[in-house]
Amino acid sequence: MPYPSSGLGDNLRAHRRVAGLSQEELANDAGLSVSVVRKVEQGGQARVETLHCLARALNIPTSALFAADSPEPVIGDEANRQMLMTLRKALMPPVGIRQTLTDPGGAEPLAKLWRQVGEGHTLHFADRYDSVARTLPGLLRATEAAVASAEDDTDRQEAMRVRSHALLFAGKHLTHVRQYDMAYHALSEGIRLAREVNDTAWAATGVSGMCWLLLRQDRFDESERLAAVTADQMEPRMSSATVSELAAWGELSLWIASAAVRNNRPDEAAEARRMAATAASALGQEHTDFRQHWSTFGPVTAELKAVEDLGLAGDWHGVLRL
Repeated sequence: MPYPSSGLGDNLRAHRRVAGLSQEELANDAGLSVSVVRKVEQGGQARVETLHCLARALNIPTSALFAADSPEPVIGDEANRQMLMTLRKALMPPVGIRQTLTDPGGAEPLAKLWRQVGEGHTLHFADRYDSVARTLPGLLRATEAAVASAEDDTDRQEAMRVRSHALLFAGKHLTHVRQYDMAYHALSEGIRLAREVNDTAWAATGVSGMCWLLLRQDRFDESERLAAVTADQMEPRMSSATVSELAAWGELSLWIASAAVRNNRPDEAAEARRMAATAASALGQEHTDFRQHWSTFGPVTAELKAVEDLGLAGDWHGVLRL
């Protein structure tokens, strides 16, 4: 009896046959019911966690099971479109052949804009996402106006820095609420501006946000590679590194581990966790400074992420050791 066409199902079936396993044997090795394996091979959908289990049993990267099928249309998203309209207009204005049709706000003192970015982070970590959503459009318009109205190169550089911070903050919020295309635009623009003003450390912390976004889109290979390339480019000298450099490098190492463990690459994940632990030990305490670093990093964060990764890998003995 022919199976319905499904890239995911075809991939799973092909890898199972290469491994010489029956559906029953694969289900047993993966700790799943045989009905789950049959459902996936016959064109059904599966949670990413289920694919992790299947990939571990087949000893392949999780991403090897993914396939380019036609996506289902998004239905019933009208409320989100309406709620995001103001933010979308501030972040992604129409682009014509000669100009971008922006509607920038009035110029504000840069000190006030820096303060608003900090207040926005405070609201985000207090889970006040409705307040963040109301704050972001005005902040994005104001930072755009600050860049446009800068009177000299020094002011322009500082305005570009605060705009980069505002964009990366927007990317963090949008990733959290699963608006991934908008998040990608905000993050990529924020990283670009940080590179333009030669703020490598801040660009690197923006890359951490990009790694999180790629991870949430199940783009494990790209997330791991981006984090690894960036970590190699900015690897600090432990004896002279600033706390911000250590925190940024340590967080990138955690993203390498997070992507690798989800992609069934346990050895790479373990090595990345070791690097993160080295950075955390050098810091000695949790480091939080949103003017210099994307999020919180330190010994507690490193340990918690290690527990999360080992749990995803099914290493419960490792979890108990930690």
